[in-house]
Amino acid sequence: MMTKRFRIWVAKALCLIATVFWVGGPAVSQDGGGGGGKGYEAGAFWGTDLNRNEFICEEEARAPTAKGLHQVFHVIDQNGDGLVGYYEFSHFLRNRLYYMKLAEKGKG
Repeated sequence: MMTKRFRIWVAKALCLIATVFWVGGPAVSQDGGGGGGKGYEAGAFWGTDLNRNEFICEEEARAPTAKGLHQVFHVIDQNGDGLVGYYEFSHFLRNRLYYMKLAEKGKG
């Protein structure tokens, strides 16, 4: 027969486990699992894609959320169609310092 103290301890443990799955599970699955990985890239892309057509045009690249994208827009636009897709944008974010140095060289 279980004592009252043991039942309370088991109830607290089950509540803690349920809380972890309830709160932590959706956050990890939507985020890509890391807090700064795919979730950041997707959020930055959709924050810049103002008309929600899944591409960033040159006008949208001038928005404050674009983080300097307009300076190197034509370099990042790898296929030359005048639009930056998600893949091109995520490549820009991962190599932002390289692209910014490239832009500085172009000015001078």
